[in-house]
Amino acid sequence: MFILIAITRAGMDDPCREATLIMRALDTHRFDRIHIRKPHISQAHSLLDIIDPRYYRSISVHNATTQTVGRYHGIGVHLTGRTPSAPSGFTGILSRSVHSIDELRETDTQTDYTFLSPIFDSISKPGYNAAFTAGTLRQAARDGLIGGRVIALGGVTSRNLPVVRDLGFGGAAMLGAAWPRPIGDEFALQFISHTNDRITGPLHGIALALEGGCRWCQLRLKDTDPAIIKAMARQAAGIVAPYGATLIIDDDVEAVRDSDANGVHLGLNDMPVDQARRIIPDKIIGATANCAGDMISAWRAGADYIGLGPFRFTTTKKKLSPVLGIEGYRHEITTARRHGVDIPIVAIGGITGRDIHGILNAGPDGIAISGAILNAPDPVGATRHILDCISQK
Repeated sequence: MFILIAITRAGMDDPCREATLIMRALDTHRFDRIHIRKPHISQAHSLLDIIDPRYYRSISVHNATTQTVGRYHGIGVHLTGRTPSAPSGFTGILSRSVHSIDELRETDTQTDYTFLSPIFDSISKPGYNAAFTAGTLRQAARDGLIGGRVIALGGVTSRNLPVVRDLGFGGAAMLGAAWPRPIGDEFALQFISHTNDRITGPLHGIALALEGGCRWCQLRLKDTDPAIIKAMARQAAGIVAPYGATLIIDDDVEAVRDSDANGVHLGLNDMPVDQARRIIPDKIIGATANCAGDMISAWRAGADYIGLGPFRFTTTKKKLSPVLGIEGYRHEITTARRHGVDIPIVAIGGITGRDIHGILNAGPDGIAISGAILNAPDPVGATRHILDCISQK
């Protein structure tokens, strides 16, 4: 079994939000285990005080003390240079870190697993570069040193997870890539690529939307060869990067993994959210919904946001689900929120500038638009006008 571990960031200054992220990551199986690493053990204790005790058995604490294991029953302990030995009498999950093959060879068998790092150039520590060549790691695997009890750490992302698996590691730990950036104001307007007689390429449309101020773009390429989607995803990532915009790829999880795209949007008949999460644990995952039941299922599976629609009939999507309208949005969103769905919801499907106020007042956090931008005489100006309408909501 290949396990995924997330390590907390030291600089996160909102313990309530961090506790919520940790519990949700475990609930949705985004990660199998969480390591709490803080500059001071008191900060770890403050965080654990907020976390429901039922999660403790899936959490390990760095530099844990006797007080830690006595106060938070079931918690695991990660040994470090500061605390090289487990607290007296500790019998739970024990792990440690090593930074060379020689250290790995000398690691005692009392630990349940060992972090070996850095495998790749670190994301969170500039200048902390990979300490091993692929050849060194493959030889260690042949020697039986790398296996189910050794976890790869350092610069691990969804893009290089296949390499980690291929090298024979029993799992991977993420720090810099573990916690996607929060969805913010850019979510209010999402542009979905399409083509028409004037705009024949999806990248052209994305460029125009970006010029108009949109900062969330979805590359949508239905019935297209996967190799072309991957190549275009890499190009699109290069286009959005100077704007600091979010790039979502429709349907294709592998294209997201193999590019610098920020995430994927999955339709009701695409790969399940929880399956996609094992491939791209560090990316945003959106899910299509047509009713409250769809939204609740997507939320429970670990989606980061929901695309709810269609608002009305649209020619840009085949096999259209029943249209919702304003009252449909109000009813379905209210129902979903009552069941605990607390992730952002974007309205989609045939939306124009005239619909914005009514839709946003019905509950969605943002709107997704394609035709109203691309079919306008001035797509850049149309994007700016839509953003003005959103700001005046």
